[in-house]
Amino acid sequence: MATITATCRLRWAALLLGLVLVVPALCAPELTINGYVQGRATNAIGNLPATSPRLNFDASRFYLILNAKVDENVSARVTMKQTMADTNTINLLEAYGQYTKGDMNARLGLISVPFGYENPLGSSQLITLERSAISMDLIYSYVFDRGVSFSFVPKDGLNVSVAAVNGQTYKVAKDTDQTTNGAARVSFIMPICTVGASAYIGKLGGANVQRYGVDLKGAMGPLMLIAEGIQAKDGGVKKNGGYATLAAKLPVLPIMPYARYDVYNGNVGTPGSYFQRATVGGIYQINPTSKFTVEYQMIPNNYIPSSLSLGPTGQLAAQYQVAF
Repeated sequence: MATITATCRLRWAALLLGLVLVVPALCAPELTINGYVQGRATNAIGNLPATSPRLNFDASRFYLILNAKVDENVSARVTMKQTMADTNTINLLEAYGQYTKGDMNARLGLISVPFGYENPLGSSQLITLERSAISMDLIYSYVFDRGVSFSFVPKDGLNVSVAAVNGQTYKVAKDTDQTTNGAARVSFIMPICTVGASAYIGKLGGANVQRYGVDLKGAMGPLMLIAEGIQAKDGGVKKNGGYATLAAKLPVLPIMPYARYDVYNGNVGTPGSYFQRATVGGIYQINPTSKFTVEYQMIPNNYIPSSLSLGPTGQLAAQYQVAF
């Protein structure tokens, strides 16, 4: 199990002090600082090697978000995170300048790439504790990239976002492919549901890639349904998958039960590359800034994509989240 070292804590302290002292002076009038921290306990289900820890507890994620507003049209955003998988490393997810006019905006810098419903959301906004398998394997690793984006995003009706990026994951220190990739998302917001379609075309790791997705989010009474399907081609390998999540906002109790089923085929037509998972859980909203989640994941077969850290047949997890 990874631990936060003294060096890591010192780096965070130095970074925070620098931001507190320098950013207000540079970005002037309006500066807001917020974020969240998540602590999680997991218990792997299944037969594990004797040397593998069955029960883990860690501060799984820490996000820090800074927004600076220069005037009514010009602003900037910086988003940083640290996870236990990246001990001693602070990942810069977003760092862009933005020009906004009405429902339109343009961003330049390290931006979030428009694709799908699930991936643009921060982990604090997800219903389940983790993203779907296909999202983690195909989308999330490059959902933050350097480039430019243009969006038309009214509160209802047609929404459109397009971006041109350089095809790198946010952890890459410098360009290696020297490519220009294109991404786009179109959605239509209606009173009871939102439907969307996304595309990403370009090169990743030297291979030609295409990703296409459709998604749906709907609500009726206390019930909410979210579903997404993605088809992709990595070089000559075809991949597909998706998920459906059903949640209920109970009118009396501050508890939201949910269930999700997600599938992923890492190499269509090849035996042994099909993953499926059933997830059930519940969220207890303690107050507007704190929530507690308990979740059980069951995996009925033995194929688990490398992007997921799960026990042989699943896991039981509990997470506490505090936003500030």
